[in-house]
Amino acid sequence: MTTTASPATFGEHPDLDDLLELAKGVEEHGDAFRAWVEDRGVTNFIHEDFQEKYSGEANSEREWIEEHMEEMGVLDGVPDHLRPYFDSEAFLRDMKLAGDVSLIEFDETVYAFWS
Repeated sequence: MTTTASPATFGEHPDLDDLLELAKGVEEHGDAFRAWVEDRGVTNFIHEDFQEKYSGEANSEREWIEEHMEEMGVLDGVPDHLRPYFDSEAFLRDMKLAGDVSLIEFDETVYAFWS
């Protein structure tokens, strides 16, 4: 799914403070912030929460989960020859179903946010 968080997303009579917050966030964080607004909804985003909830970006969901697993040490102690048997896509699916993470595609980049 490609998202389109923009001033037009805020409707015919947008709150100017919300538009200013969007502009500041996009200026500071780029497309990741636009994806954040799309994920949280135009009336629910809070700029301060972005830093806390943002969990990186990747070219695909699979790339993101594999990088995340490496950073978190999920497979530490598992011998290299057994690692290919771990189903990272099922692990990610379970994380998404549990509501732990949201992955938003924006301009061919996947952005991850903790719930």
